Amino acid sequence: MAIITEGMYPIFLILAEIFGLLSVILVGLLFDGRIYTDTYNWPKNPFTYHPLMMTLGLVFCYGNAILIYRTFRTTPKLFVKVGHALFLILSLVLGIFGFIAIIRSKNLGKRSHFMTYHSWLGLTTLILFVFSMDLWFCLFLISTNEFRNSKNVHAK
Repeated sequence: MAIITEGMYPIFLILAEIFGLLSVILVGLLFDGRIYTDTYNWPKNPFTYHPLMMTLGLVFCYGNAILIYRTFRTTPKLFVKVGHALFLILSLVLGIFGFIAIIRSKNLGKRSHFMTYHSWLGLTTLILFVFSMDLWFCLFLISTNEFRNSKNVHAK
């Protein structure tokens, strides 16, 4: 059984970034007109944006948000938290854009919404992601010195 050491982390980080970028590039190339006949066209076919936005947001940006704490351990914690927050917010925005793309695509095709497990799992994932962002924001406020050192509302 192989043991992963601390010195191997940069290798795994580089591999994760390469595979993450490769997945975004391959999904992006899927709808560029060479492989799949439908190309990126928001008014006529918004579906083509759905896989790209979900891969970019919920795989690449979310993965980088997770890795940022381990990668920048010597950086001041506030900067790491801000970077983590920016990646999470970008991930949420891209996920919502991908969700809007599929809803718009279903509306244009006059098809029913939420008829598969995939759609229900996607909706549940997005809702839980929004709730976790709200909880994260509250915990971030609690962990800052300004919040802990401030007076209560009734004491002012």
